[in-house]
Amino acid sequence: QRQMLEHLINEMSDAILVVDADLNLQFYNQAASNLYDLGQNSLGTALLTLCRNHRIIDTVQLALQIDSRVSESIEVRAHRFAEHGKPSGKEHIAAPEVRESIYHLEAEPIDLQVSDHKKKGGCWLLMRDVTEQLATEQLRRDFVANASHELRTPLSIIGGYLEMLAEGEGELSAPHNRKALLTMQKHSERISRVVEDMLSISKLENAQELLNEEWFNLKDSAASMIEHLKPIIDEKQAVVQIKESASREQKGWFLNGDRLYWDQVFFNLIENALKQNNTPGLQIFIDFSEMNGRYHISVSDDGIGIPAADLGKVFKRFYRVQKHHSTKDIKGTGLGLSIVKRAVEAHHGTIRLTSEPGVATVFTIELPSPSPNELATAKL
Repeated sequence: QRQMLEHLINEMSDAILVVDADLNLQFYNQAASNLYDLGQNSLGTALLTLCRNHRIIDTVQLALQIDSRVSESIEVRAHRFAEHGKPSGKEHIAAPEVRESIYHLEAEPIDLQVSDHKKKGGCWLLMRDVTEQLATEQLRRDFVANASHELRTPLSIIGGYLEMLAEGEGELSAPHNRKALLTMQKHSERISRVVEDMLSISKLENAQELLNEEWFNLKDSAASMIEHLKPIIDEKQAVVQIKESASREQKGWFLNGDRLYWDQVFFNLIENALKQNNTPGLQIFIDFSEMNGRYHISVSDDGIGIPAADLGKVFKRFYRVQKHHSTKDIKGTGLGLSIVKRAVEAHHGTIRLTSEPGVATVFTIELPSPSPNELATAKL
């Protein structure tokens, strides 16, 4: 029974430690060992020496003092040891990696069995990593707040104009009334796009169940989106070109995936470059190549670029790059690049961004390319 219980406790992802009344370690599970690199020689060692965190000690001491269970949330800096292998015959070197996480602590006094007729006081301590959970909750709060803000502004404008029209006199075709109607139409379209983008992200959260897979040519998807954006491309006096490696030109760039989402990927990446650059003469290149059984697709432009501080944030929902040197308001929902990232990941791909302001901004997509047998089966 003892072996079975220890095995079950070691399978738990929460760290469990048991200390005596003097706060010396008497028991720990595998999760606690991973957290603090504990070993058999750690038994009997003072808890403070092992964890080096006074708030953990305070939590355990409070539980012993009031003889009741207590809870606390704290930030823990712990060393995680990773094994780096060397050729056989040489020792492994453990490289410590410092990790900061938020842990929920629970501590409660217990009686420790010393012998058949003797017991002494002690305390068990449970440490649960809630970092990811808190980050998810914060993401949800931010999403609700940002979505409310994005919808509130156009709704307020539409409401104001409707009130003005209801109180006014004259035909709706009058110049000032027509301007009000056109403004309401523009902002209603903005609301519709925000809602559509939010629905797209919601569907992509469970994309494996919702993908409408079919064989299609990625190059055709990119070309159709260029044609769709041609009015804006011409207005901006921009140039958008597709390039591809000569070895694949005749074979095509076929993928078994959801064409709708890949249309959104190319549309959002091209439109994003156009929106971020108002100077005429922008050049956008879409490059297709293949390497080591993976498609490499890059969408690059030679515009003003993205500051280094923003590179890690552009795929977040509703995030917009602040360009203080731009005098024009950049329109959009702030969801386009978030949709791009989730659509690529839903097809088992990755996307990364590099940018050198004033030189080049490059989005690079990598995803598995179909094998010759898959293409032959598809009868393309």
